[in-house]
Amino acid sequence: MLFQKGRHAILESPTGTGKTLCLLCASLGWLEHILNQQQLKSLEQPRCNASSSGLSNPSNKFYSPLLIFSSRTHAQLNQAVQAFKSTAYSSRRIGVLGSRDQLCSLPEVRNLETNSAKVYQCRLRVSTRSCEYYRNFDAGRDKLLDTVRRSKIIDIEDLAKFGRENRACAYYLSREMKSDAEILFMPYNYLLDVKIRTLYGIEITNAVVIFDEAHNIAQVCEDAASATLTSTFLASAIEELRVIGEYIFNSSSGGGRDDTIGPEGLEEAARSIGGVNRLDISQPTNDGISAIGLSSVLTLKGQLLELERLLDSLGNSASTDGSFKPGEYVFELLGQAGINISNHAQIEEFIDQIISASISMDLAKFRRGRGLSHVAEFLQKVFVGITGGESQSLLTRQRSSSCFRVHIKVEFFSMNYREMADAWGGNPITIGGENGGSGRETKNICLNYWCLTPGRAMHELLDLNVRNIILTSGTLYPIASLQAELGLQSAIVLQNPHVVNSDQIHVAVLPKAPDGGTLNSSYQHRADSVYHRSLGLTLMNLLRVIPGGVLVFFPSYALMKMCLDSWKNSDIYNKFLDCKKIFTEPRDKTQFQQITAGYMEAATNIAGGSVLFSVMRGKASEGLDLADQNSRAVVILGIAYPPREDPRVKIKMAFLDERRFQTDGINDSLTGRQWYKLQAWRAINQAVGRVIRHIRDFGAVFLCDERFASPEARSHLPTWMRSSVCVYDSFGPVLKAASEFFRTAETKYPSFLKAPMKPLPIRSFASVDCATSPRHGFAMDDNGLGFPKAADHITTYVGSLSKSSGVIDFLADYSSNLLLEGEAKSNSTSSQSAKPSTSLLDRIYSSAQEQTSTRPSSDIPSPKGSSSNDDEAFVACLLKRYQGAKRIKLVKDSVNLEAGDGVTTSGYLASVRALFDRSAAGKEDHWFEEFKVALSNYKAQGTEAGSSSVERVFAALSSLFIPRGAPGLLRGEARRLH
Repeated sequence: MLFQKGRHAILESPTGTGKTLCLLCASLGWLEHILNQQQLKSLEQPRCNASSSGLSNPSNKFYSPLLIFSSRTHAQLNQAVQAFKSTAYSSRRIGVLGSRDQLCSLPEVRNLETNSAKVYQCRLRVSTRSCEYYRNFDAGRDKLLDTVRRSKIIDIEDLAKFGRENRACAYYLSREMKSDAEILFMPYNYLLDVKIRTLYGIEITNAVVIFDEAHNIAQVCEDAASATLTSTFLASAIEELRVIGEYIFNSSSGGGRDDTIGPEGLEEAARSIGGVNRLDISQPTNDGISAIGLSSVLTLKGQLLELERLLDSLGNSASTDGSFKPGEYVFELLGQAGINISNHAQIEEFIDQIISASISMDLAKFRRGRGLSHVAEFLQKVFVGITGGESQSLLTRQRSSSCFRVHIKVEFFSMNYREMADAWGGNPITIGGENGGSGRETKNICLNYWCLTPGRAMHELLDLNVRNIILTSGTLYPIASLQAELGLQSAIVLQNPHVVNSDQIHVAVLPKAPDGGTLNSSYQHRADSVYHRSLGLTLMNLLRVIPGGVLVFFPSYALMKMCLDSWKNSDIYNKFLDCKKIFTEPRDKTQFQQITAGYMEAATNIAGGSVLFSVMRGKASEGLDLADQNSRAVVILGIAYPPREDPRVKIKMAFLDERRFQTDGINDSLTGRQWYKLQAWRAINQAVGRVIRHIRDFGAVFLCDERFASPEARSHLPTWMRSSVCVYDSFGPVLKAASEFFRTAETKYPSFLKAPMKPLPIRSFASVDCATSPRHGFAMDDNGLGFPKAADHITTYVGSLSKSSGVIDFLADYSSNLLLEGEAKSNSTSSQSAKPSTSLLDRIYSSAQEQTSTRPSSDIPSPKGSSSNDDEAFVACLLKRYQGAKRIKLVKDSVNLEAGDGVTTSGYLASVRALFDRSAAGKEDHWFEEFKVALSNYKAQGTEAGSSSVERVFAALSSLFIPRGAPGLLRGEARRLH
C-alpha cells in the first residue's frame, strides 16, 4: 500500500530486526510487480487493438520508477549492498555512486588536498584525454559495463578493484551504471545537496527515496543548505584573481584597452570599476586563459574587494560572541558588493572557467583556486533554486528569512603573513588591507548563513515530484517532533518492537559509584577530580565482569580527555589494563579505522576482551556493525547535551521559540528547550543501539548518571528497552546482576567459537594512540602486533555463585571493598587485610573453591597479591553472611586396574580410533594422527610451559571432538577456558 499509493513513511525498528533487508525486498518486489504489469500490458495491447497506431506511440510506454537507497556513510551503504546481494532480487540492475576519493585510480588526483582540486584536475585530464583510465573506459564503455553486470560487481570496493585491474576509470563507470539502474545506492548528501545532485544528474521524479539510518536526517538537511564565507578564503580568492590578472596582462600582445593597464595599476583599476553600475561580466566564448578578458577579472576582483571591506566593517562592530541578523541580510550584503539574483549564476560560471583554465596552465602561484572555489560554493548555497530577475527578490528574501539566520563572528589567531602564505602557497595574503611583520594577531571574519528548518530540503525533494520518501532507523524517537521538523505530518508512522527476548538485554542505572560518590556528569561536576575517581572506580569494576568488547561513551571529547588524564595519573588506568585492552576514539578518520580494527580483533581474540573509549555523536556511535563479542556492553557516562553557548545552538533555540510563539503551538512545533533536550536523547539512543545487532545477540547497557534514575529520563529511552531498566541504589548488586546476566546469556545464546583466544595482555599495553607506557615496555608478538607478554599462570575459579540471599546481602554491603588495593576503610581489620584480587566476584570464586575443599590444594595458585592469612580472614568474613553453604568434598574413586576396573591406555586409544572410524567420513587416519601429535607435544612440553601447553592441547583436541556447529554448555565452557 505504501508504494502503490505513493505515501511517505517514518519507520522505527530496532537494530537487528532486519529493517534494511525488509525495505529492500518490499521495494524491489513492488518494482518487479510494476515491470510485470508493464510487460503484460504490452502483450495484451495488440490483441485489444491490433490496428491501433498506439503501438508506436511512446506515450503508451510505462515509466519504471527508480529506487534510491541512501545512508549517511559509505560503510553503511556497503552493509546495505551486502544485504541486497542476499535477496532474490540480486539480479536487478544496480548502481552505486561514489566520489573520486573512493574510485579514482590516479594517486596524483586522489591525494589532492581539496575536493575542488580533485574535480578540476579530473576534468582537465578528461578534456585533454591525458588520463589513461578514462581513455580506456571511453573506448570500451559498453564492454566494460556488460562485464560489470555479468560479474555482479555492485559495491564501491569491488568497482574500484575492477577499475584498477582493467585500467579503466571506475568513477565514470559508476556514473554510467546509473543510467540504466533500477536501484541506486548513494550517500545522503548526493540527494540533499543541490550542487551534487545536479553534478551527478540524479533524476528523482517519480522515484522512491529511502533514507536509512535517518536518526540525524534533520541535522544533515540543515547542514546541506547552510554555508560559510570567511575573510581568509575571500582574501585568497582576491589574491588568485590578482595572479590571473597579471598573467593575462603580461601575456597579452595586442594594443587594446586592457594592454594599457600596468601591473601596478591593477589594484586601483579593480577598485575603480567595481562599482554597482558596472557589474555585468561578459561570458567568454573560448577556453583557456587567453579567452578570459582582463576587464572581467578586474570587475570580479573589485566586487570581492568591496565584499571584503563590508565584512571587515561588520567584524569591527561585532561583539565577542558574534552578532545575529535575519536571513535576508545576506542578500543585502551581497547586493552592496554588486552580487545579486541577476548575475550570481554568471559569476559562478566565470569562476569555474577561471579555475579550469588556470589549472590547465599549471600556474604555480594560483594556489589551485581554493579561495575562488569557496566563494563560488557560498554563492551557490545562498542563491540555490532562485531564478528570475529582481521582481522575485522580495519573495526570495521573505522565504529565506523564515528558514535562515545570519551569524557574523570574528576569530583571532596569531600567525605571521609568511606562514599564512606557505599554508596556501604563493605570495603572502594581506587580510583587512594591512601589511605587517611576523607574530601579529590576525582576525578571521566568518559570515555564517545557517539553515534552521530541515523541512526546507525535504520540500525541495517533494517539489521535484518524488513518489515516496521513507525514513527509517533504529532510533527515531520522538517521531512527532521529527515529523514537524521535516514537514511530513501526513506520513505513515510505524514503531516496531525488538525481536530479542527479555533475557538478552540488561539495562542498569547507576546513580552511585563503588566509593559511594554520586555519578553526575553535568557541567558543574565535570572538572571535579572526585567525580573522575568515582567514575574510574565504577568502570574498573564493570570491566572486570563484562566479557568481550565494551563501548564506553562520554558526553564530549573534553570530558573524555580530562578523565583519561586523571586516571593515568593514578592507578586506575593500570587497573583498566589488567582487565581489557584499551582503545580510544581519535578525531582523524583514517586513524579511527585502524583503531576499530584493533578493537574488534582484541574483543574476539583476547581472553579479557577490549574497551573503546568514545564520544556520543562521534564516529563510534554509528556506522559500526559490532555484533556478538565485539560489543557485549555499552556504558553511557552522562547526558550529551549540545554545548549551550555554541552560537548555532543558541540561535536554533531562539528560532524555535520565536516560531512557536508565532504559531501559538498549533502545529506541534518544538520549543527551544524541548529541542535541546531531544538532541541529547537522540545521541544517547544512537549509542545504546550499538549493543544488540541480531536476533541471537545479547548485551548490557549501563547508564552511569543519577539523572537517568528519574521516570522522565527513562521515558526518552527506546520503547523496547524501558521494561528492562533497573535502578540500583548501591553499587554492589550491580555486579551481582551483571555477572548472572552474562553467565546465563553465554550459556543460552552461545557464539561460534572461531579460534583459541590469546591470554589477556598485562597492564603495560599502551592506550588508544598506541604510545608505549612510560613505565612499562611491551613485546611484539609473531604477527607484529603490540601485544604484551602473557602471564605465566592461570587462576582457576568456581564457575557459579549460589543464589542464596546471603550472597546478595554480602554484595550489597561490599561497596567499601570495591576500591583500589589499600583503600579499604580502616575501621575493619578484616577488610584491611583482605585485599580483593582481580575483582570481587573473582575473590568469591577463589574463596568458595578453597572453602569447598577438604584441604588447601597446592595445584591451584592463590589469587595474586594475597596470602593464606588474607584468604582465611576473607573466608571467615564471607561465611558470617553465607549461611547455609554446603561443604562439598571431591574424592577420587578408587580403581583396581588388576581387576579390570577403569580405562587402560590401549583401551582408550582403541575407543578414540573407533569414534573416528564412525564420524570422520574417510579422514579417520588423519584425525587419529592429529590426536597422537597433540598428546605427544603436550607430553614433551610437560608442565614447564605453564598454561600455554594446556591451551594448545585443548585447542587441538576440541577441533576433533567438539562438533563445529554444536551449541550448548561444552562449547560455552570451551570459550571460557580460552
